[in-house]
Amino acid sequence: MKITLTVQGGAKTGVSKSFDQAYIGLGRHPQSDLQFDPEKDLDASTRHAAVLRAGDGWVVRDLGSANGTFVNGAAVKGDRDLHTGDEIRLGKGGPRIRVEIEGQAAPAVPGTRMGDSAPSAAVGGGSTTTRIRAEVAKQTQSLRRATLILFGLLIVVAGGYFWQKASYEGKLKAQRDEMIAQVDSLIHALDTVKVRFGAMQGTLDSAQRVTQSLRAEIQAGGDPAAMTELRRQLDAAMARQRGLRAAASVDGAYVDSISGDAVALVFVKFPDGKVFTGTAFAVRSDASGSDLITNRHVVTSEQGEDPVEVGVMFNHSNQNFKATLVWKHPDAEVDMALLRVAIRGGTPVVAGIADQVPVVGRPIVSIGFPNGVDLEGFADLRRTGASATLTAGTISRITEDVVQIDGYGATGASGSPILDQRGFVVGVLYGGQAGTGGRIVYAEPARHIQRLLEK
Repeated sequence: MKITLTVQGGAKTGVSKSFDQAYIGLGRHPQSDLQFDPEKDLDASTRHAAVLRAGDGWVVRDLGSANGTFVNGAAVKGDRDLHTGDEIRLGKGGPRIRVEIEGQAAPAVPGTRMGDSAPSAAVGGGSTTTRIRAEVAKQTQSLRRATLILFGLLIVVAGGYFWQKASYEGKLKAQRDEMIAQVDSLIHALDTVKVRFGAMQGTLDSAQRVTQSLRAEIQAGGDPAAMTELRRQLDAAMARQRGLRAAASVDGAYVDSISGDAVALVFVKFPDGKVFTGTAFAVRSDASGSDLITNRHVVTSEQGEDPVEVGVMFNHSNQNFKATLVWKHPDAEVDMALLRVAIRGGTPVVAGIADQVPVVGRPIVSIGFPNGVDLEGFADLRRTGASATLTAGTISRITEDVVQIDGYGATGASGSPILDQRGFVVGVLYGGQAGTGGRIVYAEPARHIQRLLEK
């Protein structure tokens, strides 16, 4: 029995999805089944609520969200039954979701009672011929006066329209010429960027292709709404160019030399036999082994189960070590977990954990395994060893819960460390913004790591 959820409020208004799975996650997290905008739908928590199959029906459950979950205006406590026509709301001012359950009719809508028409007024009283003629002449004179006034207004309006049209077209042309000059300057600036390690060249080439395409769209022009959107895209491209220049200056080889060997490829097997991969990195080590940080969602199945087996293979190594899931972050909305691997003599660790909030505009490096590895390729991996991917970018936005990386991170390497120029961890990558081609990724702030280590 399927359930259809249609968003009726918030940034994702109009999105409608049908589900027949037993668990449907709602929230701003990139892996939510019904995901809300991470920047605009701020009343919704990262993992806000879940819709679950219950026998022949469906229920909604709040997942400890910050602003609460409501059905038809009533706060959800425990599991709340759902019916066709119900409205789920994530937070009192958050997105609204309409529920439709297959085979279940919507409640009847009360009819609208028609009002009685007002009786037409009767025309009464007679008059003499003279009075009739005088009244007709008076009305005719008023009609002529009104006609002349309307004609004059029409001339004024028409003149204003043509003047405004000419002014509008002139402004659009001036705006288009200004934007073309800016985008040409941006293209030239990208041509002059010098990279310090080869992985950045692909990023530069991609930025140039995006900028060339943007120039063609600006040249084609459009209505004010289209030009406003192109202006927004141009401003974003210019901001990325500034970030790219900063990212290109990072000595990625140095960062990799001091923290790269602490990064590991993670293999996770769940009770249903499915195997997934992610990234982890060692933050603490002693004679008996090391503690590694990864994402909570890397070591948690879609059904919320813990793994039955965990293995790690460190960067530049071909040995697969058994690991243990020690602890998940006590805050359910923090996408972090702690692993322990028993290796005599310990392992390399990252240079350190940043103890200050990172600064917007600063360049960073990410080291991880964005493509993972399939089971068929494991034999080759044992022969060649794990080889992490190094990418660079800049911090473009910081909130209490998210470090946003602009344009140069790998969206698939869940659990990768985000490192500053010293090799210190400033965040833990957990996902990216859909539709950006990997140009915007998100990370958990590094301050959450310390709580896991203390626990």
